[in-house]
Amino acid sequence: MAILTIRPADHGPLLSGIEAAGQSWDAGMLLTFSSGKLAALIAKGASSNAPATIVGIANAPSTGVTDTIAPYTPITSTMLFEATLENSDADPYTMLQADIGAEYGITVTAAGIAYVDKYKTAGDACFHIVEGEVGTVQARVRGYFSADTLLTKGS
Repeated sequence: MAILTIRPADHGPLLSGIEAAGQSWDAGMLLTFSSGKLAALIAKGASSNAPATIVGIANAPSTGVTDTIAPYTPITSTMLFEATLENSDADPYTMLQADIGAEYGITVTAAGIAYVDKYKTAGDACFHIVEGEVGTVQARVRGYFSADTLLTKGS
């Protein structure tokens, strides 16, 4: 399934930062700051836990070279995103009506594919679902990141 993507109408400004050491992210992945440098928010093969501050979304893959310029789009709470709703067990998840309005966390597969994870709730939650294909397996959902998880805090 697809990596989190910004709808074209929601694109923000393109900024650049400095890549932290030892990074491995793909275009479309969530970024945070680590000692003032850009780093993957969630490493490949990991899931979100008590989300760190989300800075933006990568516009290009990391180079793996420390201090390289890295382009990104900052995320605000008014930007809509599209992602796949799934769960972190082996069975594909079918979206329920109750998922509309719910808030879940993000998991990233070892291949670098990010998805909204039905099983990541409470302290792990950062993505608020506002629309989706109820009754669909691995449904595409639209939503936004909670303002309290963003560097821009409610912008």
